[in-house]
Amino acid sequence: MSEVTLIPSPSSQALHTPSNPSNPTPTHLILLTCHSIYVSGDPTYPTSWLLAPFQKAGNEHLTFLNHITLASSLLSSDPNALLVISGGSTRKEVCKSEARGYFEVGKERGLWSEEGFEGRIILEEKALDSYGNLLRGLIAFGGGWEMAWEGDGG
Repeated sequence: MSEVTLIPSPSSQALHTPSNPSNPTPTHLILLTCHSIYVSGDPTYPTSWLLAPFQKAGNEHLTFLNHITLASSLLSSDPNALLVISGGSTRKEVCKSEARGYFEVGKERGLWSEEGFEGRIILEEKALDSYGNLLRGLIAFGGGWEMAWEGDGG
């Protein structure tokens, strides 16, 4: 099984399984690869992110926001899709993964609140580079999808 993190719901710990008719076995992967850690505050400000020096000049954080929004839109448009948000703990300044930060941004912006998203989002929190994002994202989709976000908790 891949290394994924379950984001528990306070009301339910049910897993996304093929026997759940509202969440059929996913057939399409949406892979949101992360490239920075969101810390807190307004994500439209660069100070809300732990950015590498080369990311600061080009307003890269706004690109991250666009990627998060697009991932939500793609997930909304395809009931057979599974979203894997991939990115590990790449900075020592905080105890948070890139994937968890991106998920928090989406949650704060109401992007994951749409009905039908439960059980369709996985946080892959071990990848440390682009190759790891791709490899671990595929592994999570292929075998780790039963550990998925359930509901509004977490």
